[in-house]
Amino acid sequence: MKNTILIILIVVIAGGGGWYFFIRKSKTAEEYKQDGWAFYDAGKLDKASEAFEKSIKLDPDYPQPHFGLGCCYKQQEDYEEAKKWFKKTLELDSDYHTARIAYASCLILTAKDKREAVMKGNTELQKIPKEVLEDANVAYNVAAYCAIAGNSELALKYLAYAIQKIPATADDAVKDRDFDGIRDMPEFKRLVD
Repeated sequence: MKNTILIILIVVIAGGGGWYFFIRKSKTAEEYKQDGWAFYDAGKLDKASEAFEKSIKLDPDYPQPHFGLGCCYKQQEDYEEAKKWFKKTLELDSDYHTARIAYASCLILTAKDKREAVMKGNTELQKIPKEVLEDANVAYNVAAYCAIAGNSELALKYLAYAIQKIPATADDAVKDRDFDGIRDMPEFKRLVD
């Protein structure tokens, strides 16, 4: 009788642990989002998009994977699709400032009338509190927006600030296509060297 109870107890414990492992094996929206950024950073945009989509499927109200998907589309130069995902991010979180800057950039990149798009983009940027612009990552993204918008003076100012705060940002700027409009300027070259 004691042996039977011991065997049943072992089976229940082992079975319960296995059941927990089986349940725990499926990923959370956060884990898929983290996978998405890891794939994105590695340049595997298809896998990144897939991970972000899985995250969104698990938690449709989680803004970060929407933003990640927008970044994948922007990187692939599908600016219309990127714009949709950035807009959705802002609908979920109106204080997601990096998404606001990316959305403003896509407004310009998809515009038939660039002047009107720059005005709309500038309006979007005015919604960002000044203290947020002191964040080096936000400053970098504003610099990229300004370069796309054709405001090289402001682009260089924000880029210099971002590089001063985070020197590795210079390496990012060298590879970032958003800076193509100012890349040949001597001031840009001095900043990133």
